[in-house]
Amino acid sequence: MRMLRAVWLSMVLLAFSAPAQEPEQPKFGVSVHYVVAPTIVVDRQGHYIDNLRTNEFRLLDNGKVQTINVDRAYHPISMVVAIQANSAMEGMLPKIRKVGSLLEPLVVGEAGEVAILAYDHRIRTMLEFTSDSSKFGPALEKITPGSSSSRMIDSVSEAIRMLSHRPTDHRRVILLIGESRDSTSEGKLRDA
Repeated sequence: MRMLRAVWLSMVLLAFSAPAQEPEQPKFGVSVHYVVAPTIVVDRQGHYIDNLRTNEFRLLDNGKVQTINVDRAYHPISMVVAIQANSAMEGMLPKIRKVGSLLEPLVVGEAGEVAILAYDHRIRTMLEFTSDSSKFGPALEKITPGSSSSRMIDSVSEAIRMLSHRPTDHRRVILLIGESRDSTSEGKLRDA
């Protein structure tokens, strides 16, 4: 049997109870019939393993083996990476540029695509959507610090607009790298 390492991306458990310090309040519970546990399986060299069968997995809950139902649906990712590129980020940009090497293997996968935006007082498209990971690094290298302004909300709105034109079977993701402050956006947060 192959040695496999599973990277758990998320697990959804639904349960709720009132705080323990207030016993007079009623307690509420929810029965869960299915727990979603998406996984990526890689071998020792880091290569993706697909087409695994349910008998090649074991899922434990409190030490008890659970029944597994496998959904083999794969939805590629369309991701916009929006990077704050104002004067406040000058010292951080060399570290941010290293993100490019992580995008393809860890996030995008074989059928995904990435676009890169930079924002300060303007919003610049550094890279249109592409699956060619060799273009990620050069696009990030072209980002230079600009003015002291930050149009974070407007960049999110632009990313949403870009993603709205992507294939409907893709998962759409915005990776925002920057401060949580916005100083000059024309749009409103609730609209974005």
